Amino acid sequence: MIDEPITVVAYDDRWPAWFAEEAEALRAAIGGAVGIEHIGSTAVPRLCAKPIVDIMVGVERVPPSDGVIGALTGLGYENLGEAGVAGRWYSRRRGERCFNTHVMRHGRELWQSNLLLRDFLRRCPEAAAAYGEHKREVVRAGARSLLAYSAAKAGVIAALLEQARAKQLPSGGAVGTALPLADQERVVMEPHVAKQIVRSGYDRVSYAYRPDEPDAQVVRQYEEWISLLRARVPSGGVVLDLGCGCGLPATQLLAQRYAVTGVDISPVQIKRATKLVPQAKFLCADMAMVDFASASFDAVVSWYALIHVPLAQQPMLLRRIAGWLKPGGVLMAIVGNTPWTGIVENWLGVKGGTMYWSHEGEETYRRWLREAGFDVEWTRFVPEGKGGHVLLFAKKGATGDE
Repeated sequence: MIDEPITVVAYDDRWPAWFAEEAEALRAAIGGAVGIEHIGSTAVPRLCAKPIVDIMVGVERVPPSDGVIGALTGLGYENLGEAGVAGRWYSRRRGERCFNTHVMRHGRELWQSNLLLRDFLRRCPEAAAAYGEHKREVVRAGARSLLAYSAAKAGVIAALLEQARAKQLPSGGAVGTALPLADQERVVMEPHVAKQIVRSGYDRVSYAYRPDEPDAQVVRQYEEWISLLRARVPSGGVVLDLGCGCGLPATQLLAQRYAVTGVDISPVQIKRATKLVPQAKFLCADMAMVDFASASFDAVVSWYALIHVPLAQQPMLLRRIAGWLKPGGVLMAIVGNTPWTGIVENWLGVKGGTMYWSHEGEETYRRWLREAGFDVEWTRFVPEGKGGHVLLFAKKGATGDE
């Protein structure tokens, strides 16, 4: 039943979005899923692949319960059992968008191997390119069925997994690298993929990151920062909170004095914020793509959020922020202290809570802000663990975008 024609096509940048939509449907249908991941070649930017999105669904036991199988059937999947892979329940759905689901025990060896191979190919474009060429060669050599195609790739996949294990970082470390961007080994990722990681990551870690009753020390920190803003922005001013999260504590504190609009990429965070801070307005949107009228705000704040935006889009975003500010408006933001781009899995101890960061160092942000039309008035180091970030305060200058 799994003997089907093989076609390998160039990478399609719609695949991550297809996965994201299907993952939401799967998550809603399978209440017992403890993890849903995009795997296979469609999960690796620029890698050619069969035009079928592979989705790994983590459950507590395999074979899965009747409820899980029924949920897949209800979504139109054809259930094919293990289909030659012990410990995996395979289903497929064909149509305008094609999907394979691989249900397996979360966190076990098979689960980890799929993630390891995916992440290795994502951060090693040379290995991904070689693997892509091998796949094309297999098709050119005459593989006309999934069984023949898979058999011809098996040796190469085993070799790639060995390379991945040899370079694997310690458990709980970054998937990718913690080296400065100047080093060659770094996470290479398309912006839309990075944003999907941030979106789904905050959906998953929302309560672990900020409970409904935030830690008193966190609240005091934001109270201090907002007191600095109050000295420059009078009561009743209009403030934009980019990366507002669930609204606690920052948006809630701001809303006591200002008319606040919060923007966040995570639907879960925005849903919580709407309930927790009803006096503010909220938009679920990508901050790099959202738009506002010129001179709409007296201040823009962005705490621990700009550093989740893909690096290439940050200078443009700073220019757009300048345009949204009124003459003399101010920006207060957390930015990077030193350059780093990377991914961390199981962030905050949440299974499946993968998160992406990308930031430059302080001097680069000063330059980007000058180029955007800001005058940086002050910066201060904000420690965190063994490192930290930079809190900056900048005023829109006379040459800022109007």
